[in-house]
Amino acid sequence: MFSQSEQRQLPYRMMVFHEVVRLGSFTAAAEHLGHTKSAISAYISQLESLLGVRLLNRSTRRLHLTEAGTLFARRCAAMALQQEQALLELGALSEEPAGRLAITAPHLFATLLLPAAIAELCHRYPGLAPELVLSDERLDPLEHKLDLALSVGALPDSSYHALPLGTLSFLLVAAPDYLQRHPIRQPEDLLGATLIRLPWQSHWQRGEERTPLQAGRELRVNTSAAALGCARAGAGLALLSAASVADDLARGELVHLLPEWHGGMTPVYAVHGYGGQLPLVLRTLTELLREAIARLPGGR
Repeated sequence: MFSQSEQRQLPYRMMVFHEVVRLGSFTAAAEHLGHTKSAISAYISQLESLLGVRLLNRSTRRLHLTEAGTLFARRCAAMALQQEQALLELGALSEEPAGRLAITAPHLFATLLLPAAIAELCHRYPGLAPELVLSDERLDPLEHKLDLALSVGALPDSSYHALPLGTLSFLLVAAPDYLQRHPIRQPEDLLGATLIRLPWQSHWQRGEERTPLQAGRELRVNTSAAALGCARAGAGLALLSAASVADDLARGELVHLLPEWHGGMTPVYAVHGYGGQLPLVLRTLTELLREAIARLPGGR
């Protein structure tokens, strides 16, 4: 058991350790925290002595985390995020939210959803400094220091909170010139066609009937933007959100196939780690996003 004096010392030394790991060196951590390099080294040595384990293997070129150090670094990162969130929550009580607001979202939302919502948010709160990270990978809010992560589809189990924002419908589409070469009149015709498949797509459905999505050949891509571009170029069929293809369908550049079949109503979530007290700026943003999704073609 730690003495009371040691317990009081522990949180700051954990923060120092977190900065060393985050920045990758004692020198960078010293500059960031306003200490000397020798003071940082002393803090880490004291922390290892308190814990009774070695956290870092030091070399002249770089630092290497031990197994214990890797586990402990995660807890220190969580503590740093909790501290940052506590300050943000207090700031949320003020009338004018300000500062960095980091959001990640799929490329699908780069033009469909986020620009108008962010523009309105900046109009309401001029002191905000939004940071958008577009990725079709689900980025961990803690690891990437994000305030909000927009996610499409079923979520894995986690300790984060997920707010439902609405649903999107997905349609099977193809370019007219592709359909001249490969007519699609019934689901069985897909077995002679090329499917532009995104990593998370495995099934489609008609009513409550849900079946595997299969084709004769696949072109695998990892972003919705790439799938849309390939479909426009006539590379094959693609299962894309109704919102992202609405203009293409209206212009006749894409054709909606087998309309009784679709990709289902896919949920959209806002994932965060703030617990029950969501900061004002994020409450405002999620409401703007709910309204925007409801206005999208195929959105609810």
